[in-house]
Amino acid sequence: MTGNKIFAVSHKCDTIRMYYFLKMISQAFPDDIIVHVCDSASWHKNPEIVPDNMMIVNLPTGAPEMNPMEQIWREIRTVGFSNVMLPSLAAVLNRFAETVRSMSRDTVKCISGRKSILQCF
Repeated sequence: MTGNKIFAVSHKCDTIRMYYFLKMISQAFPDDIIVHVCDSASWHKNPEIVPDNMMIVNLPTGAPEMNPMEQIWREIRTVGFSNVMLPSLAAVLNRFAETVRSMSRDTVKCISGRKSILQCF
């Protein structure tokens, strides 16, 4: 993705926000076929919000171990937020950014790499 693309971050998740998120991704990569893997949240399941160049694959309910992002979140919580109180939302966001930046590519690959995913590359 180019450095000029900016995506807004929302603290709420619902079908409308999912629609706009998918639309932005679709428009950013109009010549690609996009496979978006989601957990089974209700706002991920409306086929009417999926752009033509995209398909949604939902993971089974109650199987967070199948979602590589869950392993990344666990690492972020362990490394950056274990036994810590922060004074403000800004401090939380700064800690989050620092923690993500400190994670090496090899760490992310090791934590989230599944044979089925790595075979795609």
